[in-house]
Amino acid sequence: MRKIILFCFLLTFIYSVNSALAKKSVPHSLDAQKVKKIEWIDPWGRKPSNYSEFMKTQPSPQPLKIESLKRLEKERLNYKRGLTSLVLVIVNSDLYSLIQSSISQYEDDLIDEGFSTDVVLWSGGNHYDLRTYLQSRFSEGLAGALLIGNLPVPWFEYDNAEFPCDLYLMDLDGTWQDFDIDGLLDNHTDGGGDVSPEIWIGRLDPSRLTWGGQAQLLGNYFTKNHNYRVGILSLPHRALSFVDDDWESFGDCDLSWAYGDVTTINSSNQTTATEYKSRLLQNYEWIHVCTHSSCWAHTFRINYNPMQGQSVFNYEIQALDPHALFYNLFACSNTRFMETNCLGNWYIFGDEYGLTTVGSAKSGSMLYFNYFYQQLGSGQNIGESFKYWFCVMGGDGFEPWEISWFYGMNILGDPTLTINSSPNSEPPPYTEESNHNTVPSGWPTLQVTTDEFSQGNPAITTDFEGKPWVVWEDGRNIRTNIYFSYFDEDQWSSPVPIQIYQ
Repeated sequence: MRKIILFCFLLTFIYSVNSALAKKSVPHSLDAQKVKKIEWIDPWGRKPSNYSEFMKTQPSPQPLKIESLKRLEKERLNYKRGLTSLVLVIVNSDLYSLIQSSISQYEDDLIDEGFSTDVVLWSGGNHYDLRTYLQSRFSEGLAGALLIGNLPVPWFEYDNAEFPCDLYLMDLDGTWQDFDIDGLLDNHTDGGGDVSPEIWIGRLDPSRLTWGGQAQLLGNYFTKNHNYRVGILSLPHRALSFVDDDWESFGDCDLSWAYGDVTTINSSNQTTATEYKSRLLQNYEWIHVCTHSSCWAHTFRINYNPMQGQSVFNYEIQALDPHALFYNLFACSNTRFMETNCLGNWYIFGDEYGLTTVGSAKSGSMLYFNYFYQQLGSGQNIGESFKYWFCVMGGDGFEPWEISWFYGMNILGDPTLTINSSPNSEPPPYTEESNHNTVPSGWPTLQVTTDEFSQGNPAITTDFEGKPWVVWEDGRNIRTNIYFSYFDEDQWSSPVPIQIYQ
């Protein structure tokens, strides 16, 4: 056992040294401290939940119970081959019986690809217990863990921001402290190890999605996951870089390290909500989007004007079911998974597509994309590529501006997936019938507006004279969110705003 522990320590040490050298030696034109900071922009004026509000939604504390369901019969062959990277599949115990067949298929898929696996049923406890458990398994060659369902969430506070911080679960040898004993971590030092991650973490938590049950969403996700692994689900091996005004100099966001075919949209007049929604249906395997956002909406500025823009809302992502598999969301708080209906979750829980998103649970995001995409393009899976990027960033410690940018970074979906350089089949072309918003055949329709801005959640009623009135959400102006129109003399009145947030 000592030899195993020492070997793992040496590997981690070498990895950290190489990462630190890479950060210092690989040139890059980006001056990160001069990059325009991502702003929280929400068309409805909503704010993210804080730690106290989050805790009120959680069940009362329960005793910790952990049950390992480790299977050995198929794994012995992998051990003989020397393929011992361990992936923990940690499942909320209340969910397991509802998705057991999906988990079994996923475990088979991982074993067939050479991983060692262990399905762990988890109930009770807190984030400290979860990290302690991960530390206890590290000597077994732990590569990472996929957390399924509502499981403990570590929170960090920094510079007046409170946010989930999965880096706490990835960095197993650093020291994390809560100096003011308020439940939020507030200090991170190497503690004789380092501040970089030793493992990767992914989350699959649909518990806060309101369109569909958890078992249904997870079952469908694992079906997509399996189909992708065996070549049934595939998209052309090409990528989209969609970069709004403030970061147009990012160009292809270094996607060319992983993809030979990259479409770059970064013109200030072209990066609109209408164009983005159109691109979501054009069959890109990977999409990298850069835009000011909230957990629930992207807002694309027009000609750099901070008060003019178009928004794409979370319900539109759910309805569109974008034709893409992987996303890097340079978009404020998009992967803040503990918020209701966050965008990062809807990108991966679509009906037909969507597998993994990389993003941030706070106002911040990934920078120095080349370190991530270099690894991805060389055949590494998303989790290992993400861990490598994080190790490079933290190889010589995190500076204050790096904490602000990077500590909210996380992965939603399966980190063990790799990009597919040789898809086995081409997807069907997009047609109007593919759009889930299409009105069923035979229904009468009356067009309220021809505007192409984001619109959704209509509600209709009649007044005392029997005139139909419709109210809907609209993103034509960044701070305007609700419009109404009424039907009179065979036409709809011009849309009128009824609530404006300043």
